[in-house]
Amino acid sequence: MAVQSFEFDIPTVGISHEVIFAGDDVRLAGQIDYPNKPVPLNGYPLLFILPNACCTGRYGFNHHVQMGIQAGFAVFRWDKRGTGRSGSGGRGQAEQDAINAYQVAIQQADIDPNHVVIWTQTDASLLLGENYNQFKSIQQPKGVILAGNMLDETEILDLDTRIFCVTGERDWNIASRYAVKTTLTHNETHHFNADSYVARFADRKLIDTRNKMFHAGAEATIQDWLYSLCQPSTLT
Repeated sequence: MAVQSFEFDIPTVGISHEVIFAGDDVRLAGQIDYPNKPVPLNGYPLLFILPNACCTGRYGFNHHVQMGIQAGFAVFRWDKRGTGRSGSGGRGQAEQDAINAYQVAIQQADIDPNHVVIWTQTDASLLLGENYNQFKSIQQPKGVILAGNMLDETEILDLDTRIFCVTGERDWNIASRYAVKTTLTHNETHHFNADSYVARFADRKLIDTRNKMFHAGAEATIQDWLYSLCQPSTLT
């Protein structure tokens, strides 16, 4: 696994490391971004971004990085096979790529593996749901953000951790089912205090259709949820 340091263009990022690692029979490239603040005693909490099928590379998640960094998290994301600086090939599975990336992410320097949050975007929620036990066998996540959640009230029960469903009002999946109902069902089974938020006027990517920017309410609630979950300021 090769690591290279470089500067980043988000002011709140202290330093970034390029991380080259093995996927499933393919070479993958990613990076970890650290907050511009002292390392907590046990390491930074980690936000691990699981990309969706339509993602064209890690830089499509710049705004997600900014949200995580501002909440005190280090953030790991990577270029899926065939995008960015990653290789491509017909052999191997994207699911195993994601599992390998998760294992590499929690092994990075100055990370607290006991405070990991996985962020999924749209169909990435399905990938996590179908492979959750493999992620869990590497490291039980402290929580999961399901943005544009696609897991129904039965499938979501496989995630035995705290969850936060954030759905756009104009998502083609019905928010009352894929945000509100799923969290109610999850709480009845697991009692992890699952939360949900429906962003008015937002599409399934949480883009506000009125101004074409990331929905301000969704951003604020996600940052508040991250901070309350891991309390970075108390980990020093």
